[in-house]
Amino acid sequence: MKNKILYVFFTVITLLFCFVFSASAGFDLSADEILELDVVENDFECYAVGDVDGNGAIKSDDARFILRVAVKLEAIDTSAFMKADVDGDGKITAADARLALRLATGLDDIPEHNVQEIVIVPATCSTEGLTVKFCTSCVKLFAKITLPATTDKHVTGGWETITAPDCQNKGLAQKKCIYCDTVVREEELSATGKHSGEWTYPDGKDCYNPVKKTRTCTVCGTFESAVENPQGGHSYKWFTVTEKTCTEDGVQVYKCTNCGLVNKEAPLPATGHIYEFDVVITEPTCTETGLNAKKCVNCDAVKEKYATEALGHDFNNKHYTVTKEATCSEEGTADVICSRCGDAEELILDKIAHTLTGEWTVTLEPDCVNEGTKTGNCQFCGDVTEVIPANGHTVDKWKKIKNATCYEEGIMQGSCSVCGDQSATKPIEKTAHNFNTKEIFWTSGILCKENGEGYYKCKNCDARQEIILLQRPCTNENFKNTRIVTVATCTTAATEIKVCDFCKEDIEGTITTTGKKLGHDFESGEWVEDQTATCTTEGSEHRQCSRCDEVETRTTAAFGHTPGEWEVTEAATCAKAGTQIRRCTTCGEIAETAEIARAEHTPENRIIADSAFIENGNYVVRCVVVCSVCDEVISEEGTIKKIAVYSSDESIKVAFDESELNPGDTIFFSIEGNTEDLVVLFSFRMNTPEPVEEIAPGLYSFVLPEDIEDTETVIISIFNMAE
Repeated sequence: MKNKILYVFFTVITLLFCFVFSASAGFDLSADEILELDVVENDFECYAVGDVDGNGAIKSDDARFILRVAVKLEAIDTSAFMKADVDGDGKITAADARLALRLATGLDDIPEHNVQEIVIVPATCSTEGLTVKFCTSCVKLFAKITLPATTDKHVTGGWETITAPDCQNKGLAQKKCIYCDTVVREEELSATGKHSGEWTYPDGKDCYNPVKKTRTCTVCGTFESAVENPQGGHSYKWFTVTEKTCTEDGVQVYKCTNCGLVNKEAPLPATGHIYEFDVVITEPTCTETGLNAKKCVNCDAVKEKYATEALGHDFNNKHYTVTKEATCSEEGTADVICSRCGDAEELILDKIAHTLTGEWTVTLEPDCVNEGTKTGNCQFCGDVTEVIPANGHTVDKWKKIKNATCYEEGIMQGSCSVCGDQSATKPIEKTAHNFNTKEIFWTSGILCKENGEGYYKCKNCDARQEIILLQRPCTNENFKNTRIVTVATCTTAATEIKVCDFCKEDIEGTITTTGKKLGHDFESGEWVEDQTATCTTEGSEHRQCSRCDEVETRTTAAFGHTPGEWEVTEAATCAKAGTQIRRCTTCGEIAETAEIARAEHTPENRIIADSAFIENGNYVVRCVVVCSVCDEVISEEGTIKKIAVYSSDESIKVAFDESELNPGDTIFFSIEGNTEDLVVLFSFRMNTPEPVEEIAPGLYSFVLPEDIEDTETVIISIFNMAE
């Protein structure tokens, strides 16, 4: 029993000092409900399924009971059903009994607990918290852990100004805990000694000469007077003096923002009316038209007034008086009132539907073009017969059977998808005439000799567009055609003479050079290599003009080295940089050289000899951090807890015998106070704790492990069993 208590205590201490607890979502259980759950005795085997009788084990009795349920010899409630459904398929069968029997006899392994942690009450800076740890499969408490309070371990944020200082009064700044808002630190803020308030200029501002300025402090009332030096001349900016309107110009001035000097004045042009939305001038009524107009967005000006249609009466049958009730054999009448103007009008009420004693009987089915009939018996007017309207053709496919032209409409023909009828047609609008304006048919006159008459002709029909052109002289301005005299070459331009389009004669003195020289056509030729380029030297090639013998040459760039993989020529260490090269994969020369950065030091703690000392009941040694490769000192400041003491009783004090604290040394320490009920444990590298030898009342010793490393710590756990 004592060993079990020691195990529980050690487990609690280890969890408290070695784990960071976090909340886990997934179970909606209150703190009281979790604390009422049973503690799981077995830390490894979970009986979420198979343990039907709830005795904490899966036995053959459970398998027998599951089999009786499967063959309908036993009834079972919902909670037991979940445990009896061993394979989790949602039903209880002989397979569940067989699996339970295999678990009971050890042929199959019982699953382990699926342990989760939930924070019930979070710990704060001054209050304890509560965390539980339990199996999510069998929903039984696995461990209850009370978190220690973290009193005096506030986490402070940045400085916050509570009261700002001014010219005479000090201010106050505070640092608060970011979790509980407790004030951890306060500091006074010195008075600024600087007065506040707006400066005034009794003699006005000046951009070139020093001026006097005064002010009275808004905090303490102190009067100040000073001289302000100019800041480098005027600083001009445009200011609006009079706003522009739709019809009148505004005024703006170019004024110094410092002294107010006006440099120049300019108008702001009127915007003009901007008519962008409609307004109602007169609302329409049921019988009379209304009046609307376009309105300017900036003023009340209107234009383009236009009438709006009368609304017409709104006989919506919501306000009417029945003068004659309609029946299934006769129409009725009613006086209807217009909802807008109150005028009345007689309304014919449709016959009401027959009230049949049974269902309608279709005596003739309608089709696309023919009506049908149906008969029935009305309880008010006896046997009745009604017409069923023809369904009409369902035309959903159209095809063009005649194209439209500029002189005749086209035709589209439709097909009924029910009866196949193709009598439905619809027209295609005529197309517009397409007059050929590039060709004139002259009916009289030669235009450069006299007035001409002619017409353009439609490309699709015989329609004509008559034209009359006035006589035009046969000059340069009226030519439309040219005649080539000489053809262009690579180095010479073409020449041509202008021809009158009307009389087809050459116009004297119009031989001109046109366009540009053709230029050499090297693009059509292929480049021919004359000298091959290498990694470091240029090559050359040429091509010939397709129209003449002219040759174009060019150089081809050196390929440049093609670097291969890096080769280390000198490895880097933490004391010296290395070097590496890449050779060209084409010519083998060194293409690139680069430095390899120094390797990082490999830190290692080394204890300083004879540096052990006691601090807050723990054995501490001083150390330095050095590189384990090159022995360079990285840091000269550091301490390591070699022996850490954790006690369940704050009144217990531990004192160590000063020794060199080397691996294999025997460590002596004493405990002040009543040691009768103390249990002292020694643990190293999270191994199972071992008792510490008590060599005399209150005096203990243990051997420091031979293989302890510089950074490792021995833990001494002290429990007062009388608590």
